[in-house]
Amino acid sequence: MLTTLPRATPRNYSFQNFAVFQSSEASYKIQTKSEKCSMSPIIKKWMFCLCVFLQLAALERQIFDFLGFQWAPILGNFLQIIVVILGLFGTIQFRPRYIVVYMVWTALWVTWNVFIICFYLEVGGLSKETDLMTFNISMHRSWWREHGPGCIRRVVRPSSPGILDDYSYVSVTGCIIDFQYLEVIHSAIQILLSYLSDEMVLQHSAFTI
Repeated sequence: MLTTLPRATPRNYSFQNFAVFQSSEASYKIQTKSEKCSMSPIIKKWMFCLCVFLQLAALERQIFDFLGFQWAPILGNFLQIIVVILGLFGTIQFRPRYIVVYMVWTALWVTWNVFIICFYLEVGGLSKETDLMTFNISMHRSWWREHGPGCIRRVVRPSSPGILDDYSYVSVTGCIIDFQYLEVIHSAIQILLSYLSDEMVLQHSAFTI
């Protein structure tokens, strides 16, 4: 007498193994991505401090450029303040587009500050007595020209006939440092801070990528 044994149901081991492999691979990718996008607290503090220094330097320069009606530097300082915020956000949150915008703007910002240094040092035929910084709208000069450290400003009314009463001469004496060198120092500080911020952004971008 023949007895029939119950037929064993085949188990889909391959499908189960594939599903487990896929889930483990996905979790590994998520973990790897989170590790790449994460930033150590020390780097965050350094980047935040550097951003604060950049913003304070730009705001300080913006105030004195407003007082001197220097419209070209005013526009540049405004863009610098906006792009620094975008660059910090893009670096911490790992937004490549923001990082690229920040890097391109930093190159332009360094070039602009080099031009300002050449302008006030009168390199390459440039003259600090021109109205280039005011877009030829007015004849205002740097605020530091009359209000630098140790400067004594005196307003002298002309006594010659035929000159308007509201016209006056300004005499500045006793300045410890000339205004053009103060402008050069400001631009050099901006270049140094931009270099440090670029190095930090590039190192973090290379780590996350």
